[in-house]
Amino acid sequence: MLRDAASHLLDCAPERIVAERKKDGRTAIGGVFSSLTHTREAFGAAAANLPVGIDVERPRVIPDAVWRRIGGANEPLGGNRLIEWTATEAVLKSLGVGLAGGGHYVTFALETKRADHQLAWTARYLGHRFDGWTHWDGDLVWSLALAHTAAGTERAPEE
Repeated sequence: MLRDAASHLLDCAPERIVAERKKDGRTAIGGVFSSLTHTREAFGAAAANLPVGIDVERPRVIPDAVWRRIGGANEPLGGNRLIEWTATEAVLKSLGVGLAGGGHYVTFALETKRADHQLAWTARYLGHRFDGWTHWDGDLVWSLALAHTAAGTERAPEE
């Protein structure tokens, strides 16, 4: 799936795309940014010319102690802790840091909340700006974050 997405961005056959795991945990696919996520029920992949992160979670209650540890807002994004959790993970995954990178440094602004269980948001994290989208239904919550780095639109770092 990820090779297919990257092949569209690079305008080449999927079998020519080479996937490799970088030291920071991100997956590099043919020189484009990419991200993977999964639960028992679902798998997701994203590829873009800018840093991208994706997260999927099954609905669950996030306890107060866990919420405080990741630095969740008093009024979570979309009024729902799990929405903010997946959005935070997507933001941090786009930079290759995950929740260990400090979820309490991510701030959100809700742009649009639609009746069909979708919202658009922006986020900031240590000088980076992100556009993001979240979709939820009774079974899964999905978030996708696209970073606009402080330095512009540089390509995925090479090792």
